[in-house]
Amino acid sequence: MPQLIQNTEHKTIYNPALKETITFLHTADSTHGAFSLLEISLEPGGGNPMHLHGSYSELFTARVGTLGLELQDGKQIYLQPGEHFLVHKSVPHRFFNPGEQPITFTNQVEPGSKGLEQTLQILAGLASVVRYTKGNIPSNLFHLAICGK
Repeated sequence: MPQLIQNTEHKTIYNPALKETITFLHTADSTHGAFSLLEISLEPGGGNPMHLHGSYSELFTARVGTLGLELQDGKQIYLQPGEHFLVHKSVPHRFFNPGEQPITFTNQVEPGSKGLEQTLQILAGLASVVRYTKGNIPSNLFHLAICGK
């Protein structure tokens, strides 16, 4: 396992459109590209739209509350604290909070992705100035294209 670079402070961002708080526990830089590790808290009704990643897989692990995952075929999976599920690269998916209480889970991305980390920060910034559609995607197609890149 690669040696981690010491983080002196975890960066936390909030995306009001998705009702999510993300804390970057380990970045691609801190793990020399091996993985990125995020802790995500979702408010009731929070979640993201269906999407996929072509260059990395995601391991979701429920920590507090029930985490909902939806896959491309409409199949829904509900993870209880301690349970995990691996979404392989190029598989359409989304995550959501199916309950009435906030939930917390970790998301480990392998290999680590600076692009994902930057995109999440951009999306949180756009959402904070109400630049999202009702479908929870950036309203400006150029912004969406930048995030997709």
